Amino acid sequence: PMTDSTQRTPAEDAAELISLRKRVAELELALGEREALESSFRGFLLMRSEGVVRYDGHPKLPIDWPERQQAEMLLDHVVVAECNDAYARLYGLERAEQMVGASMAGNMSGTREEKIALMIEFVRAGYRVTDFEVLDVDRHGRKMWTSNTIVGVIERRHLVYAWGLERDITAEKERLLALQQSESEPHRRAEQLAG
Repeated sequence: PMTDSTQRTPAEDAAELISLRKRVAELELALGEREALESSFRGFLLMRSEGVVRYDGHPKLPIDWPERQQAEMLLDHVVVAECNDAYARLYGLERAEQMVGASMAGNMSGTREEKIALMIEFVRAGYRVTDFEVLDVDRHGRKMWTSNTIVGVIERRHLVYAWGLERDITAEKERLLALQQSESEPHRRAEQLAG
């Protein structure tokens, strides 16, 4: 007589169950190690002297969308998911917890179209920018220049979040602008005299 090959003996079921339990234990151990590593990495980043931020948004951004649509979604849906105290202080706050949930766009100075143009630059750069200069505004309305390094994390063709490092370069930018103005002043006067 023929037996059904799908029928298993209790010993085979027990062996498979033991094998599955062993695999689950291995996966749990690996997940625990990964979480510990991420926790250490996160702790390292959050202790840095420059501003550290993780931006997140819902829904996740499909990277196949047209650039402008991506830029608009970034402006409309991305918030500060976590940051360090140094990042919060850049924007006139004392603690990181005060910054969590704040709109990314709310920190940026300029018109909506100017902000969209910046986001399109980020998209075109493959969601990775270094020394990306942005005119921001703090909670007290003070405008400041920041230099940003932002790295987006892509999973399954979606931008799922982005890590950023940010530092205030306002003093450097103001010195550069003053130097440029002082260098252009003689040319302006010469043009007036020649006029």
